[in-house]
Amino acid sequence: MDLVGAIPRLATGGHRAPLVVATLLIAGCGPSYPPVSGRVTIAGRPAAGVQVLFTPLSTGSSIAPGPYAQATTDAEGRYSLVTRRGIPGATPGRNLVELKAAAWNELEYLRSEAARLRTEAGGGRSPQAARDRAAVEEQIGRLEAGTRTDGLEPTATAEFLVPAEGADSADFDLAELAGGPIGGARR
Repeated sequence: MDLVGAIPRLATGGHRAPLVVATLLIAGCGPSYPPVSGRVTIAGRPAAGVQVLFTPLSTGSSIAPGPYAQATTDAEGRYSLVTRRGIPGATPGRNLVELKAAAWNELEYLRSEAARLRTEAGGGRSPQAARDRAAVEEQIGRLEAGTRTDGLEPTATAEFLVPAEGADSADFDLAELAGGPIGGARR
């Protein structure tokens, strides 16, 4: 059936059919993006309240391949991305991933790391663990003193290849990405 030819015939009877057909044609023309979801953890534990931002990286053929996508993790550390245009999913291809953890998430991790290092350094068995513990406790002191103004800062970065069909396991562990105690972003 020729839709273009059908519109004038339907319109002559005063029906609303042309409006319906036009709406259907326009609705099918919008962009869609592959669904992306995953989980963020800190040393294997769920990280709630982490901001997840996927920014498409330019390619040889395109400087701006698509919109960024973002989400905030729930209590279980899970997230589902939505583009800046409000459409579920993310731009396919290479994306820079920025993970920003709330300061209390970082404190929770750092306190557990300090306890682990305290045990490892006990009895003078590991001078390196003692030095690492001192550095971690210094970070804890800065966070507790409120050196941040917004409660968030880049915690870690990674690169993720969003496949055309999407991904349901774009999982990240902040402790692994940061290379140890959180605080220094890695690219």
